[in-house]
Amino acid sequence: MALKVYTHSDIAALIHHRPLETKVGEALTLLPKGASLAERLQGARALGGRYALLGVPEDLGPRANLGQGGADKGWAAFLARFLNLQSQDGFRCSSMVLVGELELNDLAAKGEALGSQHPEQLAQLRELVAEVDNRLAPVISQVVEAGLTPIVIGGGHNNAYPVIKGVSSALASPLGVLNIDPHADFRPAEGRHSGNGFRYAYEEGLLAQYQVMAMHPWKNSAASQQAMADAGFGHASYLDLYVKRSLSLEKALAEMAARLEHYPCGLEVDLDVINHLPASAYTNASLPLCDVEYLVYQAANRLKPRYLHLCEAAPARHPAGEKAGMSDCGQALAALVVAFVSAMEALD
Repeated sequence: MALKVYTHSDIAALIHHRPLETKVGEALTLLPKGASLAERLQGARALGGRYALLGVPEDLGPRANLGQGGADKGWAAFLARFLNLQSQDGFRCSSMVLVGELELNDLAAKGEALGSQHPEQLAQLRELVAEVDNRLAPVISQVVEAGLTPIVIGGGHNNAYPVIKGVSSALASPLGVLNIDPHADFRPAEGRHSGNGFRYAYEEGLLAQYQVMAMHPWKNSAASQQAMADAGFGHASYLDLYVKRSLSLEKALAEMAARLEHYPCGLEVDLDVINHLPASAYTNASLPLCDVEYLVYQAANRLKPRYLHLCEAAPARHPAGEKAGMSDCGQALAALVVAFVSAMEALD
């Protein structure tokens, strides 16, 4: 299993200790010892763990989609901020299990010199993305089989496919998915990349229903939008939500939840849906972070998702440099995880 399981020594240097304060990193759960990953995950569940935090540090998927790199740093940005949040009464930090990160250094090294402008190298990049799929899906399956809810952070939106595959396999059921994203990522199955994860999941029978919140029609090809319609999938347009103001977030979410409620659900957030956030597809014409936090909280409350996937944060894309990007991405990712877990905990 290509997985680096974290120990206390892996995170100790990231936590900024202060007297009379307890940080999240001091209160969350790490995997107990065990003979196998499955046994360790089951042990964490027996200790009261509910959510499995897992990092996917890669940017092969966006690059294989003719896009920008940098999504490999999203997980590190998240940890630096999340571990240093203050532990709060009424929020069981021990329910969050910090599993670790997918081991991808070898694939990153192979992909480093490959350029998307050369057809042969582009094909090789897409083969590396398929290998990420092969490594991630079995880990997700074991997490779900242990009774934990995966929270997958980092990398490109290509990872929606192996996450859906892993959850679907564990539940023996196709999924319904809500994606908060200006892009539907429903491009043709032309080789794996960040723009076609949901298309692959659909064509393999893993995705039974799919709804995209805040999709921007000018940022999706006509062919992709037609393929979505042909599959019986829907979206709430950014133009209707924010430009025309003819559709409220509340009504859009209620309509989508009604279409998704017949299936086990997943919740996806592409960080390029957030205004001015450094992401693989940086934008200043999308949603404020507070609205995305609201959508995550309400979607979790309505759908009780079987996973959360936060992707495409790319700190190096910040106009002020990577240091500022690490701060902004880390804060946004941590806020979205808190919103999700807060809603899920409130259901119990």
